Amino acid sequence: LLPKLTGLFPPSLVVVAEADPLADDGRAFARRMQQEEGGGAMVELVEFKGVVHGFFTQHDTFPEARLAMA
Repeated sequence: LLPKLTGLFPPSLVVVAEADPLADDGRAFARRMQQEEGGGAMVELVEFKGVVHGFFTQHDTFPEARLAMA
């Protein structure tokens, strides 16, 4: 990751799938954006429990996909 994130991001939404091997990275990225931005960019972290990486493209398999895309 970059040494500093301040001023690099607009208001952001970070979506994490619980069973994604990259979930910890997504959580850490959102935390870092929140901490460094201070009063700048707003960051919302949304975690979907029990789903895998790329779940939001699998509407027939994961009902959560519709929520993630709404």
